[in-house]
Amino acid sequence: MPGITWDAEADRKILLYVIKDSNAAANINWDSLAADLSTETATCTVAALKKHLSRLRVSVKNGQDNGDGSESPVPKTPAPKSKAKGKG
Repeated sequence: MPGITWDAEADRKILLYVIKDSNAAANINWDSLAADLSTETATCTVAALKKHLSRLRVSVKNGQDNGDGSESPVPKTPAPKSKAKGKG
């Protein structure tokens, strides 16, 4: 069975699981959460879940979470180059 696809729906399930209980963040039942995220076509392991959460934390810490489920930063438009004025 293939591994889980980390998408907005998976992230939503993780957050809902964590906020169900005020102590959940400190006492996450990793096996239960991994089982909840697994589907008939994809398996989520505890190791994959912890690695993904670590990446989410880093992306949020670095300001790279654009709120749409992707971890890549929103591209910035480069500043226009100013033309150098010639002498004379």
